[in-house]
Order: sequence, then structure tokens, then C-alpha cells
Amino acid sequence: MATTPISVEETPRFTAVAPLWHTVLLMAVMTATTWLTARRISHLDPNAVRSHVPQYLQVIFFQWVLVAFIVWGLRRPGLRRPLSLRQLIGGRWQSFDEVLLDILIAAGYWIAGITLIAVAKLAMGMLHPSDLGQIKRAFGFIAPHGPVEIALWILLCINAGFCEEVIFRGYFQRQFMAWTGNPIAGIIAAGIVFGAAHLYQGGPQMILLALHGAMFGTLAYLRKSLRPGIIAHAWQDILTGLILSILTR
Repeated sequence: MATTPISVEETPRFTAVAPLWHTVLLMAVMTATTWLTARRISHLDPNAVRSHVPQYLQVIFFQWVLVAFIVWGLRRPGLRRPLSLRQLIGGRWQSFDEVLLDILIAAGYWIAGITLIAVAKLAMGMLHPSDLGQIKRAFGFIAPHGPVEIALWILLCINAGFCEEVIFRGYFQRQFMAWTGNPIAGIIAAGIVFGAAHLYQGGPQMILLALHGAMFGTLAYLRKSLRPGIIAHAWQDILTGLILSILTR
């Protein structure tokens, strides 16, 4: 007898999407990678001139390895209702109106997001002209320079927008919601993991990114889709890189 595919709406929101061991292993790999990245960056000479192309390509490759591992985990035996990657994302667009709606939601979220982050930075004493030098030192190692790096940076950001939303909001957030039975707890936990994954950017920035991650998580939960978050995430990273490129010249 033919079976009907499970829609996103029919999938229980608090059902684990992968086995516990799968999540623990994924977190272990990410923790080790984050620590090694932070250690490597701490030994870099901020004034040294180097090509960022290998670095960008390595990040793209590693993020897709993580996504592939997640997709593999979604179909492990013993799950109540295995999901596909499309279902994890929230389905696909059915019309141009849905595309336009997600773009508008992403734009509204981005404006609200940068406003809240600016307020958080102000409260943390991070908005001051003297902080410009610190920003250059902290992010100069990733800022793109030249047409080739800028083009690759845009590709990297589009890739990060998709992969990081799948990893943190699609996978971790659903897992934490299932384990706690509470959407707020799941959103907060996924936000903390998102912030911790950016250890190399320093403690204050990790706190801001945890907050940003929780905001992305709220958007994904309310919209029941990762699509607006993917758009806003990619755009935010692209714009940030272009601004850093100008500041670090």
C-alpha cells in the first residue's frame, strides 16, 4: 500500500530528529574544531598578508561535511518519524508569493536584529569609536580583499546562511526542544551552542552571537521554516564582510 509523505505540519514539533549519540558526536566534533580554530587564530600575525581563499574553501567544505552528517543522522533506525533535509528546512516554496513573503520577513527580521544587537552592544560598552582598532584586530584575519576573495566571500556567506541555519536552527534547536519539551529552552540552548561555536571571536562577541542565534531560532520557530533565516543570515554575513573589507584596508 502506498504511503503518504510526512508534511512539515504533520511532524511533531518536539520529536527528536536524530539519535542522542549522533548529536553528542556532532557536538564533540564541532567543539574540537572550534577550539583548534581559536588556537590557530591566536597565533596568527594580524599584520601578515595572506590569501584567504584556502581558508574560505576549507570552511565551505567543513560545513557541508556537517550537513551531510546531519542528513545521515535524520534517517537512523529507531526514530519515530524520520525527516528529510527538505522537511528539516520547512518544505519548499510553492509560489512566488511565498518567496516574496520570506524575503520581506527576512528583511524585517534583519532590521529588528541589527537594532537589538546594537542596543546589546551599547549596554555592554562595545559601541565606541576606540573599538574600531579592536574590531580590525579581531576580524582582520577573515576580511576579504580583492575581487576574487570578495566573490568567494559572497559564496561563503550564502553557504554559511544555509548550512548554519540547518545545523543550529534546523537540527540542534529541534533536538533541544525534543529533549526539554519546551520551545523556549530549545531556542536558548541552540543559541548558546551557536555562540560557543564562534569561540575564536572572543567572549563578548560570543555572547552577542548567542543572542543573535536565539533571535534566529525564534524566527525559525514562529515561521516554522528556516528559509527567512537563511536569507537574513547570508545577507548579514555578506554585508559584514564587505564592511570589514573596507575597514581593514
